[in-house]
Amino acid sequence: MPDSKMLSSIGLCIGLPFCGRPVSPEWAVCLACQNYPLNTKRSLYSTKGKEIGEARNEIVESALKENAKYLWLLDDDVVPPAYALRSMMNELEQSDAMVCGGIYCAKTIPTEPVVYRGEGLGAFWKWKQDDVFEVSSIGTGCMLIRTEVFEHLEKPWFKTVDEHNHQVNDDLFFCAKVRKAGLRI
Repeated sequence: MPDSKMLSSIGLCIGLPFCGRPVSPEWAVCLACQNYPLNTKRSLYSTKGKEIGEARNEIVESALKENAKYLWLLDDDVVPPAYALRSMMNELEQSDAMVCGGIYCAKTIPTEPVVYRGEGLGAFWKWKQDDVFEVSSIGTGCMLIRTEVFEHLEKPWFKTVDEHNHQVNDDLFFCAKVRKAGLRI
């Protein structure tokens, strides 16, 4: 007989930290068309107009209160393919990694992927579509996290800070905490 925790658990919390700009129709359709795994109870949390680190921390707190197994952070300017979430969940279920991210490009000219292998080395380019590999940091704009990772990390989990005359955004801040705890991304 299942215990009450098993019956009341959320498999997936979807966190949407809206910055206040309108979302594209493509973004809304991609979110609506996600191919969610069967038997996965979901909850949705959103914030609007908050500093990104504060918004992500608030979303994490909501996911932890729900006892969610996974937290999927999706930014309002990242348009994932319909299989993105299912692919990331599959990777985490088959590995000991705590964090998995979908690679997307920065909104810069010229653009670059928001994925890094080594601090201070810039974007990592030597990958092909559907490659799965360990990284030092990856963007939180399309990131799946095992919520148990937060048991190993001190608050704040996400924060934008200035270090040694360069800005460390919330993505790099979080990933550095995960790696410092000896966990894989």
